[in-house]
Amino acid sequence: MNNRRESENWFFKVWSNKFLRSKILLKVKVFNDFYNNYKLDRIISCYWMIENGYFQLLKEKVEKGEYLVFNSSLIYHSKFDNKYILSQRERVNKNLENGDDEFVLNENSIFYKEKASIHWDLNFYNNLFKNYSNYFLNFNKSITESTLIQYDNQQALQVLVENFNHILEIESFFKSFEIGSYECSFYIFNKFKNEILKSKNFQSRIWNIIINNIKLSKKDINKVENLINKSVNFIINKCNIQLPPPPQQQQQQQQQFTPWLFNFQIYEQKLSLIYNCVKSIVQLKEFFKSYIKSINNNSFKFKFENKDIIETNNLVKKYIKKFVKLLVYDENGKKKKDFKIPDLKEIESMKFTNQQFNSTISDLITDGDDENYENKDIQENLRILYFSLIPFIEQYDHLIGNLIFYKVKILNEKDFMKYNHLYPKLCPKMFGIYGIYDYKYNNENYLFIYCKNNRNLQIEYIGKIIESFHNQKYPIFDLLLLFRNLVWLNDLELVNLLINKMEDNGYRFEDNDRQFLILNIKSIEMFDLIYRNFKSQSKNQNNNNNNNSNNIYNTSYPISETKFFFNTLLKSKFENLSILLQHYKDYYTNDYYTIVDLIDFKNKNYSFEVFKFVYDNLIDFKDYEKVNVWSGTNNIKLIKTLNQFKYLVKLTPINKDYKIPYGNESFFKFIIEERLNDLEIGRCDITETSLPDYRYFKIYRNYRVNKNENENENEKQLYYSFEGNNTILRNTLIKACKYNDLKFIDMVMEESFLYDQNNKDNENFKNIYIISILEVICSQGDLELFKYLYSKYSSTIDFYLIKNDKPGFDGYCLPIKLALLNGHIDFLLFILNLISDKIYINSNTTINNKLLLNHFLNEKNELLTILL
Repeated sequence: MNNRRESENWFFKVWSNKFLRSKILLKVKVFNDFYNNYKLDRIISCYWMIENGYFQLLKEKVEKGEYLVFNSSLIYHSKFDNKYILSQRERVNKNLENGDDEFVLNENSIFYKEKASIHWDLNFYNNLFKNYSNYFLNFNKSITESTLIQYDNQQALQVLVENFNHILEIESFFKSFEIGSYECSFYIFNKFKNEILKSKNFQSRIWNIIINNIKLSKKDINKVENLINKSVNFIINKCNIQLPPPPQQQQQQQQQFTPWLFNFQIYEQKLSLIYNCVKSIVQLKEFFKSYIKSINNNSFKFKFENKDIIETNNLVKKYIKKFVKLLVYDENGKKKKDFKIPDLKEIESMKFTNQQFNSTISDLITDGDDENYENKDIQENLRILYFSLIPFIEQYDHLIGNLIFYKVKILNEKDFMKYNHLYPKLCPKMFGIYGIYDYKYNNENYLFIYCKNNRNLQIEYIGKIIESFHNQKYPIFDLLLLFRNLVWLNDLELVNLLINKMEDNGYRFEDNDRQFLILNIKSIEMFDLIYRNFKSQSKNQNNNNNNNSNNIYNTSYPISETKFFFNTLLKSKFENLSILLQHYKDYYTNDYYTIVDLIDFKNKNYSFEVFKFVYDNLIDFKDYEKVNVWSGTNNIKLIKTLNQFKYLVKLTPINKDYKIPYGNESFFKFIIEERLNDLEIGRCDITETSLPDYRYFKIYRNYRVNKNENENENEKQLYYSFEGNNTILRNTLIKACKYNDLKFIDMVMEESFLYDQNNKDNENFKNIYIISILEVICSQGDLELFKYLYSKYSSTIDFYLIKNDKPGFDGYCLPIKLALLNGHIDFLLFILNLISDKIYINSNTTINNKLLLNHFLNEKNELLTILL
């Protein structure tokens, strides 16, 4: 309280001083100018508007035909790396013809259909193509079509075809179908429907695409749904194309071919995926007749894609042959029942809820003893789906695991777990099976995952282990691992059952055991149970055993162990750790106050939850600097969200400083809007951050303030120097251009003239100020800012438009190179009118300028020629 009064008195003294008050008011105006200087009507980036939700603004600009930039990634210098630029985008990959290429879908593209379908209509795309014809029409229609197909934007493709006389080719159907752009594919299909339905060659090509997609999907499970299931459903049900069965001469070859369509563990997948996979198999069952026949008559022969692997492991090969046979025969060789692919009606008659479709198979498969046992019809349907898919799963990597799960979990043949040495990823403890050697014994997080709701089985399993432990047949090491498993599962009943038996046998937890348990506690109840046990094991020699105490909370705990325990607790993975720490303080008060003065967070890493607890209980910590979250870079990095930042700022004593964490512009915005005074009086420190917004603000503020206070010009010159760090200067200028801060740009230009004078005798001198300004404006394609710059500093800019003596592309001026690299057609046309030299460039310059190159390849221009 005294600290608060002291700080308030200090502030009133400052405010009562007329000179200081005027200085603060001046700075407040500067901050407000900075924040309000951002003008939406100056935005030219389509990607920025979409990313920040300005859909109506973009729509209005497109309707008016205002100058816009369509690139998402900009190249700010002439030496670039295409792969690096691609890797910075948030992307979705789609396979192309050879399976290696990829097209990058950007969710902030003007063609991204998930957003386009909500915010834009046919009229929007009509205006887009009409008003920006250099980019999307004229000589770029084919590129536009290709882009629309990649984004599967049927709406925009329809406008291109029907409003601008673009002619589609039948190849576009196959391309769109191949990459899974089914909306565009169906639109194009209807244009060529008769040709496709009448041609066996076209239908054969469709089948080949599906086969190729099957091969691709094996490398990436995420592609299975789109490239196999959706493609089969699209062709058969949407286009009503009935694919012909394989020719007779290929029957023998097919018998040797194993159609392993999928490459995953069935039990790990969602029901929706498995259902659709089986449905695809059913709809293509004619193609698998020979293969199914070979399984049923035990003439099955397989070939592995990777021969080297199978040749070095004949044991695996032997077991795979055995397991394939077990699909139809029992282990004694007696035939049970022929394998049969279900009928489509049978599959479509299966009824599942949306919740079930979104659940994994392992979560849905239950036994009769499970508390959440589903009805028999659902379980039988799941069995049919699972079993129908097994022969079509890649057998070297996944057959054994899939069959073990099927036999053990679905058919309840527990003894089949004896084969888990062939697939150690599935182990007995996952199913609650005791008595079979566990090849995955050292993994702490897999106990009971496939019998989560079968309580009787779990209790029986623990009971057998306790019995074995009592008879000294179960190693203490394995028992400890089991105990860890149960703590991780947060199973209070079973932990209590096991811990009592361990105590009865005099087992004492070592420090590393206790540390693991504390770090993985998931509930306050489990915390009390474990902590009570620790306290009972650390009983005071001069007092009664704490097991006899009626109050576990207020009994003493040796200070060394209390400190060890609490320091470990501070690193716990508990979801809301501040709540657990508060519980510790409230219910184990003596222990808490024993060690609270020993806590020191300097140069240590702790979570936000730890500091939330500390700042909620700041009165308990006598030395604030020991727990000051703002004192070191390690601690400040833990603040990830704006709400976390607000919380700690609010609880920071008013006479103590704080900092803005590096890397989050929302923190800065919050300070400007709600705690401006903290910046002005120096309580909020931004000096250590190099984030462009902060640096820009700092220069912005000091330049305006210094200019009004007539400070020495040399001091300004020293302060604004970015010599040796072009990247920081460029990033700061990006912000200035974003805010359309002409005064700031003028300030940098003035600085550049001083910089010129100070380095006029240096032959290798380069003016980083002007170069950085040109890099930013030309890369962003900001034509209005460039016009402003040229109108005010034309003689200077003309100097940077002169071609140098280097050969080829490197010889052109920076604005020309950056406009070319970034594909700014209108921007380049403007610059070309300012120079006199004719330019010749190669046609394979960069990923960003395909539209620009295509435009100038076909549009005759006296000053620019594209070389093929």
